[in-house]
Amino acid sequence: MSQNFLNGKTTMYFLVFAGLSPLAFYFSQNGLIFLISSSFAYIAWSLLLVAFYLLGTESSLNKKQLLALAIFYSCLPFSSYFSEKHTEFVLLNQSPLTAIVIWILAIVVLIKFFRSKDKLKQIKFHDNKA
Repeated sequence: MSQNFLNGKTTMYFLVFAGLSPLAFYFSQNGLIFLISSSFAYIAWSLLLVAFYLLGTESSLNKKQLLALAIFYSCLPFSSYFSEKHTEFVLLNQSPLTAIVIWILAIVVLIKFFRSKDKLKQIKFHDNKA
């Protein structure tokens, strides 16, 4: 009984989790410490590498999911938080290399989106005239 372990939904959940992993943080005596700037940065990097692998081999994502992932990965490096007097961008300030890798991931997703043979269904708006 051969069954595919990863379906489109599971793959989508993992890719979102992998994208959000650099934004994980913990509290210490020095304040807020992000995973990407700590000694545990290898966790985020390994999840991003698995995301690259899944995008290269997995074909169960439909066109809507690919478009959503492309938008997600394009906007992710602009994640920010408010400190005492100004706004700080997490990935652009803490680890610009991670931001570049995530943008490359967005480009890979967009290429996969445009090469996909599926067609997006058009949304039809109905006039509900009584």
